[in-house]
Amino acid sequence: MKLSAYKALLLENPRTAMIFDLTERFPRGPLAKLRPKHYEVIEHESWRGTHREVKDDAFVGGENGYDLFTLYELAKKSWWTSDLRDLTTSVPDAGMGRKHTTRDDEYNVVETGRRQLFKYGPQLTRRLNTLESRLRAVRKIVEQKSQANLYGMQVGRMEAPVYLFADSEATANIQYELMLKASFDSAGSKNAFHTGYRYSEDTGVAFDARFHGPSHGPHEIMELNQQCTNKLRSINEERKAKIAELLVAIEASEELAQMIDMFTINTCAQTFE
Repeated sequence: MKLSAYKALLLENPRTAMIFDLTERFPRGPLAKLRPKHYEVIEHESWRGTHREVKDDAFVGGENGYDLFTLYELAKKSWWTSDLRDLTTSVPDAGMGRKHTTRDDEYNVVETGRRQLFKYGPQLTRRLNTLESRLRAVRKIVEQKSQANLYGMQVGRMEAPVYLFADSEATANIQYELMLKASFDSAGSKNAFHTGYRYSEDTGVAFDARFHGPSHGPHEIMELNQQCTNKLRSINEERKAKIAELLVAIEASEELAQMIDMFTINTCAQTFE
């Protein structure tokens, strides 16, 4: 995209411009002042040939970069191909994809005067991969800068993770092992939850710490762990309902068995007097 078109896109919709910029090999930044010379390029040799890696430090913070927590707002979202496909613009030379259309009151297809920002196909996939890679790096920077983070521990195949405070993923794992692992292993061995396919009696239930974000106070962990306990209790309610259903089935089955026994005895008595 030409620099003039990018500046016009910044004026039209800064968020759309930022998303586009983060999919570029060398992001220009929110002021359009960053250039390839501001980035460090490292070359790696592999069996596929030379791979060039662009160090992303330049577009994060600083005089010409994006605000870290503005980037983090994007990083908290899950991104899909459709998210990029749905971005449109009316800036000339900015839209690389198809003309944008909609339906009128009579359900006829009409053009809106806008274009999709990205082309369909491999370009869209490539740009999505670049965006996700950069946002993963942003999450890592935020994690390292904050000393009070929330980590969700995915234990086995539980439907809801359990959350804890820590300053790093390593510390979160240590805290889980010291304070929670024995209880989860015991519950898992008794089928309290799905332990997953990596479970063994020797190592216990597999677990994995996932950075959730900087902590903003005790209300967050209380709300998140309430979701975990609510899920466990809702499963228990389903189990109790199943037990009640089975008890009724057991009683009915026993009555039927007794009826069959009585029928058999009476039939034999009448037939073989």
